[in-house]
Amino acid sequence: MIRMKGLWLSMLAISAVITGINLNNIQVSAKAKGLSNTQVNAILTKSKLYRPSKIKPNQETTFDVFLKPKNESQYFQEALDVNTPGNSQFKHYLTPTEIGNKFGQSNSVITGWTSFLKKHGLKTTVSKNKRVIFVSGKAGSIGKLFKTNLNSAKYHHNLFQFGKVGPKFPKNLSKSLLAFGGMADHNRDNVIPNADLQLAKISPIVHQVGGYTTRFTRTYHLSSLLEKGFNGKGNTVGIISFEGIHKSNAFHFWKHEHASISPARYTVKNVQGNFFNPKMISNDSGEATMDVEYAGSVAPQANVRMYRQKSEMPTFLNTVNLFNMAYDENKVSSLSSSWGLQSNKTNALMQKKGMLPKQYLDILSLTFAQGDLQGISTFVGSGDTGAGSYYVKRITKNHAFLGYSQHSNDIITTNPWLTSCGGTTLPYSYKGAMLKKSEFGNIGNISNKNERAWGSNFIKVLQSKPELLKKDPIIRLKLTVGGGGGFSEIYATPSYQKGVPGVNTFNARKLLTKYNYPILNAPLISGTGQGRNFPDISANADALTPYIVYQKEKGQNPWSLEAGTSIVGPQMAGAIADLNSGRSTRMGFLNAQIYQLATTQNSPFNPLNSTTDNNNMYYTGQPGTVYNQASGLGTVNFEKLFEEYK
Repeated sequence: MIRMKGLWLSMLAISAVITGINLNNIQVSAKAKGLSNTQVNAILTKSKLYRPSKIKPNQETTFDVFLKPKNESQYFQEALDVNTPGNSQFKHYLTPTEIGNKFGQSNSVITGWTSFLKKHGLKTTVSKNKRVIFVSGKAGSIGKLFKTNLNSAKYHHNLFQFGKVGPKFPKNLSKSLLAFGGMADHNRDNVIPNADLQLAKISPIVHQVGGYTTRFTRTYHLSSLLEKGFNGKGNTVGIISFEGIHKSNAFHFWKHEHASISPARYTVKNVQGNFFNPKMISNDSGEATMDVEYAGSVAPQANVRMYRQKSEMPTFLNTVNLFNMAYDENKVSSLSSSWGLQSNKTNALMQKKGMLPKQYLDILSLTFAQGDLQGISTFVGSGDTGAGSYYVKRITKNHAFLGYSQHSNDIITTNPWLTSCGGTTLPYSYKGAMLKKSEFGNIGNISNKNERAWGSNFIKVLQSKPELLKKDPIIRLKLTVGGGGGFSEIYATPSYQKGVPGVNTFNARKLLTKYNYPILNAPLISGTGQGRNFPDISANADALTPYIVYQKEKGQNPWSLEAGTSIVGPQMAGAIADLNSGRSTRMGFLNAQIYQLATTQNSPFNPLNSTTDNNNMYYTGQPGTVYNQASGLGTVNFEKLFEEYK
């Protein structure tokens, strides 16, 4: 939920944004210099908290009514069927209205809800899927209806209860309710860890020019398709965002990259939701700027449409509303999000505390599967903290006590109805002089010969110079960096992954202890896992092989170097818009087909399966397979994908 301007330590994953890594600010802050190991331990295990602003009775706010779908199992099955070659429903995508008529509630139920809510002074908007009713009104009116105060409301076993007692609702409405969303958004216990510490920064690559659009398009064989005129024309790439941009920055970048600068090319749709804190608004975000610029340069003739909620803090309600709006409009053929919703363990704690409805995971899957039913390709970054993430173990007063686990992963980046994008490192060679003076002194020459899974480069440095860790303990804050990947313990292994060589087995090297001390010369271990394996595909995301972003700000060089798996998603969405422009139908949900293609002789994927110098700080390659949890199916050859994809 907290965007990065610089690198948010290793605690990046407890924030919900899976952002890029800004290399502009190259100095370690004065606060960080000279930290002891004890102080570093404290940073890794304890965090202050953000709390929502209180809401007054006459203030406007919102909540959602989530209705039960008709035949939920068929709903999910059809989301796979329309994207699976050989199925009789293949490519028979549905419109939002068709989805509503087939799987949504009846018009009489919808009218019953809207009429009832209107009688209580509330305004409603019904989604075309007939599964979500967006409600707005004064906090006092909502509290009166539900017999609660929104500043203390929490979820109970009774779906309608948010205070000491539950209200009386008509029985015909009660039968159709799946859950309410957003009712506890103003509760002071609905906290978010504040990982905004910025104590450690990535070392700068002073003479590294970085890559513009061609770093992606040439590396992954998209350039030849662009040369043939498959440039996204006639398609729209969607960007999910909680922050805004100055569109002049995007148009400057697009002009530099010879992409369309038609004034009508970029549009914004503001989406209804709740403010976590009305003062926390960003209209000139580096993350959102990066997403828009690269989506629109990889697909140089496609339109770009941002779906924005103006609250910087993603909440469950706001996230669902953004995706619902994007799918409800059905204007985009591909969609990307660089924001998540914290780890499964953190959300489980918040649900136990009554801050989330117990059906929140089901609601997310119902939301994302709608995009699949419509043939929209949706991409999310897998995270930037390697295998696992920090999570909230418990909350005491104004602090969260943190843990780290390979089984702690964001609930959006691991969802099986989305395509999860991991990170890689491209070949590089840097001499100590090129790195200038890092905060750790001259670390010598570093290099990488082949594209590999993205994991912290400091492990390699410490192999030859372990004394650096004693000199500067803050180096430990740089070690949990890499492409997210592993096993989700909250989602089952999806059918499209079952039987694929490498899925539910793994190779790994335990490179870090509980408190981020490096384990040098770690042995290779093997084992089995279960659940949704992620990521699905990968591309360059390392700060040592970065991208260039244009964001003009007073007194600063507008060109900055950026990285992170969140720059992979927008480029994948742009690439699919290019491929769609050369096809008669949308490519749709990739996962239902790419796992099949990966096992064929002419696979469009390059698995990164070395077991040495190829890991995301834990998982590594599995020789002889087509999948590993460090980089998924590997990198994409888009020319082959265009030829082989049905």
